[in-house]
Amino acid sequence: MLSDHISRFNHPSEQLGQNHYNESSFLDKPYYAIFLQRLGLKEIKDENLYFLVYQGGKNWTVCLEDVTTAMLDMMRQGDLQSSEALSLLMFVIRKLDRNQGIPQFVRTYMCRDAVKRVVLQRFKEEIGGNYTNLMELSYKISDNIEEANDIFNSIRICDPAIGSGLFLVTLMNEMIAIKSQLGILADKDGNPLFRYKVVADDEYGLLVYDRKNLIPYKFFPSDPESRRIQDTLLREKKTIIDDCLFGVDIEHFAVSLSKLRLWSELLRHVCWTGHQMLSFPLIEGNLRCGDALVSRLSVQEDLKPVFKHTGYSVADYKKWVNDFKNAITKEDKKSTAHIIALIQQRLLLEMTLDDRSNKDLLKWQKELAVLQSPGLFELDEAEVKAIKTKQIEAQAMVDKYKQRIDETLHNPVYDNAIEWRFEFPELLNESGDFIGFDFVIGNPPEPQNRILSDSMDIYKQANYPVFKSTGNISSLYYELGYTLLKPDYFLSYIASNSWMKSILADKMRMYLLKETNPLLLIEFKPADKIDESLEEQGITLLQKARNQHRMMTCRIKDDFDRQAVTLEDYIHQNSGLFMIDAEEATVAPAFTILPDIEKRIKEKIEQSGTLLKSWDIQMNTGIRTGFDEAFVIDGKTKDEFILADYKNIDIIKSLLLGENIRRYRPDQLNLWLIGIPWHFPLLYDKTIKVSSEKAEERFRQQYPLIFKHLAKHKERLLARNTKEVGVIFEWYAVQRFGANNEWEDFTKPKIIWKRETSMPNFCLDYNGCAIMDTTCFATGQHLKYLLGVFNSKLGGYMLRDAPRLSNGDMHINIPTLEALKIPIPNIKFETEVISLVNKRTSDAYQNDFEELDYNINQLVYDMYGLDTDEREYIEEIVRP
Repeated sequence: MLSDHISRFNHPSEQLGQNHYNESSFLDKPYYAIFLQRLGLKEIKDENLYFLVYQGGKNWTVCLEDVTTAMLDMMRQGDLQSSEALSLLMFVIRKLDRNQGIPQFVRTYMCRDAVKRVVLQRFKEEIGGNYTNLMELSYKISDNIEEANDIFNSIRICDPAIGSGLFLVTLMNEMIAIKSQLGILADKDGNPLFRYKVVADDEYGLLVYDRKNLIPYKFFPSDPESRRIQDTLLREKKTIIDDCLFGVDIEHFAVSLSKLRLWSELLRHVCWTGHQMLSFPLIEGNLRCGDALVSRLSVQEDLKPVFKHTGYSVADYKKWVNDFKNAITKEDKKSTAHIIALIQQRLLLEMTLDDRSNKDLLKWQKELAVLQSPGLFELDEAEVKAIKTKQIEAQAMVDKYKQRIDETLHNPVYDNAIEWRFEFPELLNESGDFIGFDFVIGNPPEPQNRILSDSMDIYKQANYPVFKSTGNISSLYYELGYTLLKPDYFLSYIASNSWMKSILADKMRMYLLKETNPLLLIEFKPADKIDESLEEQGITLLQKARNQHRMMTCRIKDDFDRQAVTLEDYIHQNSGLFMIDAEEATVAPAFTILPDIEKRIKEKIEQSGTLLKSWDIQMNTGIRTGFDEAFVIDGKTKDEFILADYKNIDIIKSLLLGENIRRYRPDQLNLWLIGIPWHFPLLYDKTIKVSSEKAEERFRQQYPLIFKHLAKHKERLLARNTKEVGVIFEWYAVQRFGANNEWEDFTKPKIIWKRETSMPNFCLDYNGCAIMDTTCFATGQHLKYLLGVFNSKLGGYMLRDAPRLSNGDMHINIPTLEALKIPIPNIKFETEVISLVNKRTSDAYQNDFEELDYNINQLVYDMYGLDTDEREYIEEIVRP
């Protein structure tokens, strides 16, 4: 019913007024040129794309009021017909929104799932009962449609990074479709639209079908029933925009574009008579421009005494916001917005008045007032002088605390802050308490949006437990969203899945395990046959509740066919339980989504193995010198030192670097380390606890040549760590791993591995070599047996779960290795493995290495009880 000509057709796009047009020909439409002219815009060509810009060359700052005014003027003057209005607006939006982001079918799945979950949870709380699906709920609420709509319309959903508003639009359509499914979609008089089925479509938005024949409903402009349906959809959309949907974005353009997109959704259902509009709704919506991650105030702050001091009530605040949304004229909107801003400023000021600085300010203001008040008795000159001195001191303190408060209120850190505590009055109860959202959903910034240096201090000051300066902004959005939720309600994000394994996101994974109830983890990998934009993406669904250890996982593989099965059904058919004990986890495990065969392998590993941290072995990270140029020398320099004084050999050790490590045996490079432990040569003197001048003097006397060599770098060595050097240890000692009890570990047989690597390799050292802190080592019992397991195909498979760095390399630190489950061997198995490892480390068997590796692999498979299929699977996915 958007126009006479579209009402005669039955195609879904025409039912909703979506004209399919050729973009190049649309650019030649007269009304498009007039539209650009009225807004002072023009098209410019950039890399084969057109963009709307100001004539001055600056990007267009979208203003919804300007767009509506231009379109209304064009209609009044006959330059734009009603049938062209929506097409024009959709074309403009397409031009502005260059990046559509997440594919629509994924947004549809997320939003549909979100609305279903929150509806079932909300009605369970409001009317009792435990409903497993919408059909069960519809039977319960069919007798009281008005009450059901009141409950439904009280749902609050937030997207804290709205982008161009596509999630909000999809949510709105899904909410109306689910109202129809529940049988509570009704017109303004409360009459339900039982005869019609309204569904949300990925491409066309809302479609209306006649339930009798299940064909698209035909709209006629003169038909009262057609008008009733369109009026109902228009009213429902406006209600949901005004009451149910909330969003924030740091980009003003994103907020403006989102408003424009939501407004275009209303125009789909505006009723026209010929070329005349019967209604032309405007919206304000609950969209804000600002940094969702930054707030001065916690959502737990108590607003009750604050509202009392401002002279406004929560009801007053809500009323003004409601008046603002419903304001018709610009003047009404402007005056109402001014009052709302004053209330928010008063709230912020009063909240700040609760801190220590204000208490001190009040104290000094009272003191100054007393000093400035006239006394009852005349004072002598000395007393007057003393009072004036006190007055000056009191005034200085008043100025000091005023400045401190002003800095708090106007700190540039908070220039873009969003005060969730009172920004949206719909989230406040009658006492002013923050209720929270029912669902938080969206697509947080991608990993390339790292926590940059200019914003690092901002987020660090915000006290996010998951904050990590090397981490991603998206991790902070998970914590923010969880904080904003009501208890027992939900969050769903789609973002890069790099956090599932990356060491940079270890805090985030631990936070999710310890603080939330993860429900579902979906990974799109590989995604090139589904949609390239989904490559390395994942969906995380969690609940604000205690972890029930029932998280389901699903990998969307290339066998997913959108034409044959919905994403929802595919996930239901291919999901499995994620196995991890969050209560016992002390390090953040990688989140891996497994096919069935891998689940069987994991179960056998769990059943057969014992955590390596329970074994009789000790693990350590290598030496950190703090300044390698001083301590690392080549073979020629080493020979010179030893020829000059043979006892120098006591503190010169053969050095292995990470690149020296190969499977079973390291490469030998002609590099050496001047290895000087703390307090050397008095390292066994128990009376020495900190840096010792006595030890330094003794070192200078006994090893003068090496002392002279290191002294050339003394300034740099002293600057290594001012909190350690000269306090804990001497400037000439290595920075880490310098204590005497640690130093002796290097002389023991040890397994060595590189900590950050694309391919894990483990070697055995019997020569007492020194290693740097890019490597780790293990000493203790069963070393050759463990070396065989680590270097086996199954060992490589277990290490695939290691956290990943941003470049994809594994991070095999000590906690990662301690978490491996290795079977404690019987004598027969260990003897066989040791025999093979001895040959594998010998040059005499170098032509047999491939056969030896195969035999070690089979022994390890046997210990874990893997069958033929499981062995072949590991052989296929773990390459040497």
